[in-house]
Amino acid sequence: MIELFRRNILQGLVFNDLSGVPVTILRMGPYSRNSGPDFRNCSVQAGNKVFNGDIEFDLSGGDWFRHGHFENPKFENVVLHVVRSAVRTP
Repeated sequence: MIELFRRNILQGLVFNDLSGVPVTILRMGPYSRNSGPDFRNCSVQAGNKVFNGDIEFDLSGGDWFRHGHFENPKFENVVLHVVRSAVRTP
């Protein structure tokens, strides 16, 4: 999936988050080969709000915690966490 984003194929595509809110990636920033989020300086619209920051990709939603992103300052600017497999929580 990262390869699709690296080529900006999914930029502009509308999809829904787990709550059903429409999400659009307005601008993909550069792919980061360093430690930290996968893409930097992106623009994402969720509902009627626009967020500027980073995007991180993981295989599952739990990877955010397993990989330690939640306590790593390099991930403080993440505005979108894209996962292939997610579990909806109440």
